[in-house]
Amino acid sequence: MRSTILRICAAALFLCATLPVTAKAQEDTSADEAAVIATIQRLFDGMRANDGDMVRSTLADGATLIRTEGRNGAPATSIDGFEGFVNSIASAEQPLDEVFWDYVVQVQDHLATVWTKYAFYFGETFSHCGYDAFILARSGDGDWKIAAIADTRESEHCELPPDRYK
Repeated sequence: MRSTILRICAAALFLCATLPVTAKAQEDTSADEAAVIATIQRLFDGMRANDGDMVRSTLADGATLIRTEGRNGAPATSIDGFEGFVNSIASAEQPLDEVFWDYVVQVQDHLATVWTKYAFYFGETFSHCGYDAFILARSGDGDWKIAAIADTRESEHCELPPDRYK
């Protein structure tokens, strides 16, 4: 009986000792999650403003863009760097508006992933929708940078963002 009581007390002491650490870790994760989403929002703000430098500021060196879509019933994938993408944003004649919602953020140490629904518009005209998958890494200065984006593309049967119906 005495050993059972000692085990229960030891377990309770362990839980009490780790509670502040757990709470601190949750606070850090929440701050990191907000910073990760802010990086993605900055990318999309740069696209909307046709500002290649703003978009470039969100990207890690060597960042990768992976596009997936179906063609004639078969999957098609392209993997590229971002230079062509950034140049197309800077030379676009209208805002490139990507809206994202229902995202899931996961952060561990200096790595983060985000899975989200999106809808893409050329100016006010709807173009396509799908899912974005982001991989971000914390840089040496503490900022989150996008290391890779993978997306799906659909033009039919799209779910549109709740606050935009065009």
